[in-house]
Amino acid sequence: MGREGRQLRRQSSQQADANEMIVTGSVWDYVETNDYLAVTCTCGAGPSASLWSDVTIDKIHEGDGERAGRRLTSKWCAIHGAEYCAAVLAGDKVRPEARELVESVKKAQRADNLRAVQLKRREQRRNQRYGLSRLGR
Repeated sequence: MGREGRQLRRQSSQQADANEMIVTGSVWDYVETNDYLAVTCTCGAGPSASLWSDVTIDKIHEGDGERAGRRLTSKWCAIHGAEYCAAVLAGDKVRPEARELVESVKKAQRADNLRAVQLKRREQRRNQRYGLSRLGR
């Protein structure tokens, strides 16, 4: 991870309380593509989107797409935690019972105008890093 990435990680972690994790916008872009990380397990009422909540990372300057973060306040489930962790480490991403819910979370994130603009900024920054800035326009 480069200097910029370490700085963003430090800025988001400084805002987190004990037993919380706050991720920047680009980290969330990755997390939301993994059903094992994006929503809860099937315990209780089944998969739920309540695992993560929106947070604005105050220490990241206004206008930076990374500022639209997400907060995790939960731990791995005692029943499914080891299984889900192993799935993530193995590169698995899809849980059929959670797919519809994960798609609705993505849709809700993109329906929020501010978060949609910040997503676009992150995509443009990512494209610039890889020399694709003209393709993202």
